[in-house]
Amino acid sequence: MTEDQLRNLAADSMAQGFILELLLVDYLKKFGQFKFATAKSILDAGQRTDGYTGLVKDIGEAEVFSDVVVRMHQSLDEYVGRALKRIAAGEKANEDREPQS
Repeated sequence: MTEDQLRNLAADSMAQGFILELLLVDYLKKFGQFKFATAKSILDAGQRTDGYTGLVKDIGEAEVFSDVVVRMHQSLDEYVGRALKRIAAGEKANEDREPQS
């Protein structure tokens, strides 16, 4: 791949991540007080990799795949964490706007 193609791929990935994060915020907000339990269930489901059993053919592929899976788990944690932070920031902003009695 050329450098320009890699930059386009990275930019596309960033845009997809941003959209996904906003959609995740909207999704989690629908669960109200259960948003943390829902977020945990997303993270727990993301840890399941048994569906990938038997996909790699040799030790080299296994090492690369293992690294990709670890990075996916980290990314998933980051997406969910950022979504929860966005929700908390929105809730705080709403509290700050409400008149004090």
